[in-house]
Amino acid sequence: MVIYKKLLLLFLTSIISLTALILVIQKMSPFTGNPEVSVTMFYLTLFGSCVGILSIIIYIFKTIFQYRQNYYQELQNAIRQGSLLSLMVIITLYIQHIGIISFWTVIILIPLFLLIELYFIRQEDE
Repeated sequence: MVIYKKLLLLFLTSIISLTALILVIQKMSPFTGNPEVSVTMFYLTLFGSCVGILSIIIYIFKTIFQYRQNYYQELQNAIRQGSLLSLMVIITLYIQHIGIISFWTVIILIPLFLLIELYFIRQEDE
């Protein structure tokens, strides 16, 4: 029963983050007022909603395609992987925002985050 509470909490936080993201997109303009605040709020709410949505999607795929009994550990792994994937998306969007993105930048980011995930997997095995 604990896993359902954690999934419900993750779902509710992703809904709240999505609502905040929609409000930031509709109400805050990066061209008027204080652009640093609106851009920061956009990236923070985008990160929160990406973490929630990607974690739920990863957890659902893991429970469908991998039959394991330890659902709590799978949820922790899904949240970690969703956070890393969201961080990679946010970094890529920020690099594109400041105008220095290229194909090679993204090619460097993908193995970097893959190595971070492999490090966490190795730490779990020990």
